Amino acid sequence: MVTLPLPQLPDEIADLQALALDLRWTWSHSADVLWASVDERLWERTHNPWTVLQSASPDRLKALAAKREFREKLAGFVAEREHYLQTPGWFRGTAGASKLGGVAYLSMEFGLGAALPLYAGGLGILAGDFLKTASDLDVPIIGVGLLYRKVISGSSSTQRAQQEFYPTTNRPRCRSAPSSFRKAVGCASQSSCPDARCSFAYGRPR
Repeated sequence: MVTLPLPQLPDEIADLQALALDLRWTWSHSADVLWASVDERLWERTHNPWTVLQSASPDRLKALAAKREFREKLAGFVAEREHYLQTPGWFRGTAGASKLGGVAYLSMEFGLGAALPLYAGGLGILAGDFLKTASDLDVPIIGVGLLYRKVISGSSSTQRAQQEFYPTTNRPRCRSAPSSFRKAVGCASQSSCPDARCSFAYGRPR
């Protein structure tokens, strides 16, 4: 979840921010090795690139920027992302593609991945799969949903009852979020942004 601004990234590895904000990491795991090399222990706990970057110390970031192997690895994943974004998908070649400006997909929950607790069950997973498939097919779809204060993370059952667990999540404070996030939720500027806003948007950039 976007809760705090990123530390200042050295220019040599500034592309980490774009990779962390691209939610394709919820279903494409080729770059997992990159995030694990930033902080292996935290990555294993969270599987959330944004959290990993938020928690990285300035000294650690400088050390990574000085490593040629890490910079080359980062450049490779950046090139892979650009190839994905620039390569036309199936939908763009269909007869009706030019007539469709975009699709708004409203859902109460989107199960994109365990690192983003925006869902509670199977219907959320299904909605998340729709978004992932639409992205791979190059369908211009934007998902709009709710960011819940509490979500179901699990349950336990006995012969008499079922108990569910609702952990509290960290809601994003838009004033400290990057401009791309504020734009996604409709905040015109930091000064006019209401922190109580609870919507989010997701879609493949076009």
